[in-house]
Order: sequence, then C-alpha cells, then structure tokens
Amino acid sequence: MPRLIDLTLPLIPGARGVSVDPKFTIERDGSLTNVQVFQPSGLVALDMAAHRAVLITQRVPPLPAQFSN
Repeated sequence: MPRLIDLTLPLIPGARGVSVDPKFTIERDGSLTNVQVFQPSGLVALDMAAHRAVLITQRVPPLPAQFSN
C-alpha cells in the first residue's frame, strides 16, 4: 500500500512533506472494513488517494489464531 501512495504523490501538487493517517479495521479473515481518514493532510486529493489505496487493497492475510477479538 505505501508503494501505491508513493506512486500517487507526484500527481498531487504540494503532497511532498505532508501526511495523512487512514484508519481501518482488519477483520479476522483479513478483509479491511470501516475505512476512513483519521487525520487528514489538508490536501483533499491526498486524503482521497490514501482512502482509495486502503479500499483497493481490500484484504491482507488473515489474523493469526492468537489474536483475540
């Protein structure tokens, strides 16, 4: 996911040196839900790119059995 965001940065004027913090839930099966921008960057295009990057990822490996609910 960071690579996808890095590829997007040159397309967003003023995006270098700022950050955005997306927030999401990793479900037990690895699916990503409740995607939102927790700390916006102040650049709408960058915030949207970060949000979109998480949505595109859709799934990560399932959580290990040791993780409690």
